[in-house]
Amino acid sequence: MILTKSLMTEWNIKSCDLKVKYNILAATLAIMYDHNLTFRSSGQDENIIRGGSLRITDFFTHNELFKNRMNQQLMKHGIYFISQLISSGGDRLLNYRDLRITLGINTKGRKPSWFKSIEQKCLLEKNLSRRLKSEFHMERNYKCISKDLVPEVKKRNWLAFYHEKNAVVYLGRVIETEVEGCDLKEIHTKSKRKSVKQRCLLTINDTDRSVKINAKSIDDRYILDMSVFECLAQAKNNSITKLVDSVTDRTPSNLLTFIHSPSVRNKLLKIKDSLEFVKDIEAYTDESFKKYSLTSVEMGSAFLISSPKKFEFNVNITDNPSAFKAELIAIILVLLVCPKDANITIYVDTQAIINIFNQLKKESLQQISREKCQYNAWWILSFKIIKFFNLTVLLVKVKAHDNSEYNNVVDKLAKEALNKDPVFIDLRLLMYKGNVCWNHNPIEKEVTIMIKHIRETQWIEEFFNLHRNDCWNNSEMLTEIDWSSMFRVLKGNTELTNFSKHELNSFKVKIRTEELPTLDNLVKRKPHVYSSKWKCPMCLKDKETYTHLWKCEHLGQ
Repeated sequence: MILTKSLMTEWNIKSCDLKVKYNILAATLAIMYDHNLTFRSSGQDENIIRGGSLRITDFFTHNELFKNRMNQQLMKHGIYFISQLISSGGDRLLNYRDLRITLGINTKGRKPSWFKSIEQKCLLEKNLSRRLKSEFHMERNYKCISKDLVPEVKKRNWLAFYHEKNAVVYLGRVIETEVEGCDLKEIHTKSKRKSVKQRCLLTINDTDRSVKINAKSIDDRYILDMSVFECLAQAKNNSITKLVDSVTDRTPSNLLTFIHSPSVRNKLLKIKDSLEFVKDIEAYTDESFKKYSLTSVEMGSAFLISSPKKFEFNVNITDNPSAFKAELIAIILVLLVCPKDANITIYVDTQAIINIFNQLKKESLQQISREKCQYNAWWILSFKIIKFFNLTVLLVKVKAHDNSEYNNVVDKLAKEALNKDPVFIDLRLLMYKGNVCWNHNPIEKEVTIMIKHIRETQWIEEFFNLHRNDCWNNSEMLTEIDWSSMFRVLKGNTELTNFSKHELNSFKVKIRTEELPTLDNLVKRKPHVYSSKWKCPMCLKDKETYTHLWKCEHLGQ
């Protein structure tokens, strides 16, 4: 596969378009992509192939890459970017023979089909010039590809040199002949015959800034080992240096920049600035959860820092409502405002959070990512903050609605948070190596259960979109059905899975969907075999329909 990133984070091929055979990993990723499931990473360990631009996969489809095994040839030569095949000037495609120098490819023999395909895709006029189409143009590459930049030059070598004063690139053979009173000539002979009068070339003092080129003489014509336009571009690059600031700021940014909206972020920043030099902190957290209907739910998170200074904060939460999540977010917000190397004691009234925290604090982030705990993505975030700021955290159980002054205050703040501004946490903050995402959003709950629910929902949607279920597919009818009871009856025993149980479940579904092989259904399926005039084989009076099946007197006997 021609991918510049890990295939876990860059997969975009459906099962029907997959050309790779007998590869369980590729097949699994294709099935995930069919169901809108992808992997995303934090960006720190993505195994990115760096140093190029114009990715091959951006201009060639999956089918084009697998045609005539183009992908295998490109991978064999280590070609992942079209920029690897573009001249130093950035406006021309290199000739195939130039790749012997730039990529170390053996270019003997005919031009391969994969290179012809790239020429067909990139060149403006394939038979006239090597000029690229506008979408493939690049900035000048100031990193010269040629490694033969040495002052030791032999007579058979040619040099390409950029003259700054004249702003011209000169290309010619090295001549070691002493002459006097010569002027720079615009035209120089290429012949090495002694009878031919030699013209003077430009005097080059800085040979380390020139490009040395090997050339063969065939019938008084010199054949260079690279294209002339590439020689001239490299010579100009060696003289015109481009200052690029390669120094990157490695200081980690404030994590509160991932908190939105600005009003919420500013409140947290004020608390964080006030606690800058504090080492010991005590805080109380709480949540509120209010359910108005099946589709209308509100929740809030709040924390109160009681020592050494008193600070109050509450906020509304909108996405994926859960009381457990609201309490966990309150703890994370406390951790975000704490200074580095601080000792924090957090009083919570949820024993489940304390139990999971004590279980996970002994494990590494990689081990935590493999745990099947509720809201695993948020747990990873909390422990990333703890490890990043070197925090010492202790969770203490406090009885809810007790006589604790601070706990009652934070409980009131959590209830008031339902009417406060909502907080939005940037999803990039939740990324850790290989997060499984649905609709490009990380799955917060346990992944296997979430995928199971997604697939069940898709099956239900497909089932109700069938024409046979049009009579059931209306809002009034759907609200009158107890779906949990219906699926429990249809599924039966969940502990055993065998053929007899499968047949029984199939029979239940056929009864529910009126798909039993009654005569009226058989006539629809095979009218050339079954006649619509036939009667019930038991009573021989009425037509055999789904309703008659339960009313037939002979069948009851």
